Amino acid sequence: MWMQHGKPHRDGDEPAITDSKGSKGWYKDGEFHRIGKPAVMNADGTTEWWINGKQLNATQIEDHLRTLRTEEDVQRGFEVADALRHSPHPKVSAPKTASFSR
Repeated sequence: MWMQHGKPHRDGDEPAITDSKGSKGWYKDGEFHRIGKPAVMNADGTTEWWINGKQLNATQIEDHLRTLRTEEDVQRGFEVADALRHSPHPKVSAPKTASFSR
């Protein structure tokens, strides 16, 4: 069990708690919490989605994943734009054999 300030807590993708049967729990400051994935993965294969100690129903899970994808897409867009802005671009010219008609 991973603890921080006396409460179950673990940053990253690994669970804070794994029990003897294989069930896993992700915690933040003592509450079930995981972004983009289930916070509880039971040994029988069932899962539970929690954010900041609040369990999500099916509709809330869909909304959460839709929002997350949108935020990731926006962030990815900024990362790509930043990479392009700071990378050297070779000059592109037409091949010498190209012919253009007007």
